[in-house]
Amino acid sequence: MSYHVLARKWRPSRLEDVVGQDHVVRAISGAIRTGRIPHAFLFCGPRGVGKTTLARLLAKALNCEKGPTAEPCGRCSTCQAIPTGACVDVLEIDGASHTSVDDVRRIIEAVQYAPASARFKVYIVDEVHMLSVSAFNALLKTLEEPPSHVKFVFATTDPQKIPATIVGRCQRFDFWRISSELIAAKLRKITESEKLEADPDALVALARFAEGSLRDAEVLLDQIANFAAGEADGKSVGKGPASGRITRDSVSHFLGLPPREKIEALLDALVTRDAPVVMTVYHQLYSEGFDLMVVAKGLLEEAHALLVCATAKDAAGRILQKSEEEMEGLARRAASSSQADLVQIGEILAQMCAQMATSSDPYVVATTALSKITLLPRLMDLGQIFGRLEAASAGGRTESGPLGPSRAEPVSRGTVTAPKSQVAATAPTASSFTEFVLAKNRMLGAVVKQSDVVLEQGRIVVCPPSGDAFSASVLEDKKKDLRAWAAEFYREDLDIVVGAPRPPSAASEGPKTNDEIDGHPMYKEFVKIFQPAVK
Repeated sequence: MSYHVLARKWRPSRLEDVVGQDHVVRAISGAIRTGRIPHAFLFCGPRGVGKTTLARLLAKALNCEKGPTAEPCGRCSTCQAIPTGACVDVLEIDGASHTSVDDVRRIIEAVQYAPASARFKVYIVDEVHMLSVSAFNALLKTLEEPPSHVKFVFATTDPQKIPATIVGRCQRFDFWRISSELIAAKLRKITESEKLEADPDALVALARFAEGSLRDAEVLLDQIANFAAGEADGKSVGKGPASGRITRDSVSHFLGLPPREKIEALLDALVTRDAPVVMTVYHQLYSEGFDLMVVAKGLLEEAHALLVCATAKDAAGRILQKSEEEMEGLARRAASSSQADLVQIGEILAQMCAQMATSSDPYVVATTALSKITLLPRLMDLGQIFGRLEAASAGGRTESGPLGPSRAEPVSRGTVTAPKSQVAATAPTASSFTEFVLAKNRMLGAVVKQSDVVLEQGRIVVCPPSGDAFSASVLEDKKKDLRAWAAEFYREDLDIVVGAPRPPSAASEGPKTNDEIDGHPMYKEFVKIFQPAVK
């Protein structure tokens, strides 16, 4: 008996066996059960996601001796003939090789005749977008009002090329890319049934490489099983695919994927702007013969994973579909990088991949782009910058780790370290109220601190500096909060009034000499953060 490749052997034989297209299966099952079956279907989607398979299952469901039914028996003569192509009433036509008007004319003539043995004549046209414009036009009338015994099923990977007049006469179903998780689960089921030994992480790597195509994953599994068998000892080679175990290393070796640890080391060196390490690691990958485009895509995917981990937090594991061990490593590395810097790196890597695809010398393009990243200043998130400036202004201290500045912890100011009740009891003055607001809200407290605060009978008057429209706007917007905090601090209900801006005074103009400016802690921290741009 001849060997059937896994993609053919494991082709679904029931609607419920179709992987990753539940929305299409549910709609078609409902149409069959209710009898509202359209005369033309249009299946759109990428390769290897089940379009032709579902077209055959639809033909079985319509022509089963117990049907039409969403659960064909699989035992009657029609159900057994359709998968093998032996049913004369179910015709599969390759649109790429039947593109002319004459080909369509033969279909138009044939649809007038009743089915030979089945209930419906079903025409499955694969890659229908390859038909010529004239062929589409010739099909319009028949497609709009076909005989009651005829059903059309069109499948395409490029629906944009199909005329709107054709699409409008069909019920369109969009097939989705299958998730890596579902593909890995199907591969696991296949390996268990076929008695193939495979590591879970190897199947996950294979599923990711397939990029949403289950058929591609099954074909690759067939190849890698033979590759793993060839890696086994000489005495076991030739005794079947189970003679060698499929591991993550064997998958990477067969597919030409660069070692994960080198991709991680390369990206970490880019984040820390370590140019010698970047050039050394990349040249090693080049010397070892790895496909430079595969290396570039792997680097871009790793940068994207770090960015998702930094932004999505707890949801990153569900988005990236990686193992717990991998997610722990990503989280640890993402914590030492800013989101802004990862976005900057990702944009340059994406441009690098696009340029490498059309360049006659992708090595030069890649090394130039990587060198460009190492020359860029490291970006920090605004939260990090403001935190460090506030800490410096308050006399605090921030630390920078080997991979860049860490987030500054909130710095307690001297007059606010005591409990709020103690502050109110010991210093019920306008100055102490300012410190109390600062403890409640740093930004609003800073605005109040630079304003004149006067405690009058039954109210507090806050006068922002002259010409500072921003501070006046903030105070007007936050009057409700200030009033609530004043009631908490002074133990009485006080109105908040934003007074007229006070004129600038010599005491409020700040330091005048260069030495005073250079010695100010906030200026020192500002220069430290923006050192590459400040001369």
